[in-house]
Amino acid sequence: MANIVLIDDDRNLLQMVKLMLTRAGHAVETAHDGEHGITLAQQQQPDLVVVDVMMPGMNGYDVVRRLRTGPQ
Repeated sequence: MANIVLIDDDRNLLQMVKLMLTRAGHAVETAHDGEHGITLAQQQQPDLVVVDVMMPGMNGYDVVRRLRTGPQ
């Protein structure tokens, strides 16, 4: 079982992917924007972060850059 953080602005897609991953036995946390996703990932220390590239405000590339520069 992996701990996964999903970050996507499309709430319907977010719930669908969460359901699929949960049924596969993974623990899944979701965020609907980049800032919340970064905070969640820093708190949870997940095994995997799945990020939508095209989001308003902070896009997926910006989220990944910020996560990579963190001490964790």
